[in-house]
Amino acid sequence: MIYMLLFWMIILLLIMFVVLNKITRWRGNFSGVIDFLVVFQALLLILALLTHDPLFTSLGVEPWWELTVGVLAGGFALWKAYFDPLKKKVYSLDREMGEVKSDISSMKIDIASIKNKIECLPRLEADMAFIKEKIVSR
Repeated sequence: MIYMLLFWMIILLLIMFVVLNKITRWRGNFSGVIDFLVVFQALLLILALLTHDPLFTSLGVEPWWELTVGVLAGGFALWKAYFDPLKKKVYSLDREMGEVKSDISSMKIDIASIKNKIECLPRLEADMAFIKEKIVSR
């Protein structure tokens, strides 16, 4: 009974993290804690399955239904607390990579124009030498 009790307490804690994040746009540094809780709640559910440890059997709920709902609730908590923020991080990284690619392409254009100017320098030096020679010969 203790495993399922801890499992449901962790589910409620994860849901509280998600709701707190939605309401206040609060971005605490709790990603490590959330990762630990998600893994720990999965381990507790596995232990509850192995030890036949239903919590609500005394209320008339069959153990199979409790474990099925537990798996679904655990999956929902995993999705909302772990995979959804991970998806948002991936989208922001994708946007940043697009900006970096556009910056690199503009740098390539700038480098090409600088290269053209540098290639024009020998002709300019030859013209300057010719003008200098004409002035000196007078």
